[in-house]
Amino acid sequence: MPNHQKFLSAIFIFLLVFIFSPPKIFAQVVINELLPNPVSDSDWVELYNDSEQDVYLDGWVLDDEGTTTNMVDIKEATISAKSFLVFDVGSRLNKSSDIIYLNDDRGDTVDEYGYTENPGDNISLGRMPDGDEWGVCQTLTKG
Repeated sequence: MPNHQKFLSAIFIFLLVFIFSPPKIFAQVVINELLPNPVSDSDWVELYNDSEQDVYLDGWVLDDEGTTTNMVDIKEATISAKSFLVFDVGSRLNKSSDIIYLNDDRGDTVDEYGYTENPGDNISLGRMPDGDEWGVCQTLTKG
């Protein structure tokens, strides 16, 4: 087969794959709020889906710095578009400093957040507005 026919065949195959492949959803799921020092109950981490698409989180992981086991292995959970999902994590968050990681089902870090001071009893750290810049929350907005 002449070179120009090979080239045209390669372009044809590329176009077929490109045209008939399902669209990729570029969702942005982030760590949105966390409570490292509750007076009662357990520590919690809130995720936020900032995209217009639902995201299936099966196989995703919430983890923190310096532990040998994952904080949360997410199973068959879906986070709806522009919605929140909260995970109670026992007493896994260090009170004074920690780094929390959100890893996707391939093990890639999608988001992370580290803090170096205890914000105080029943005071959460979160993004304001949702999905944006981190700060100390005046009110708990779990979920």
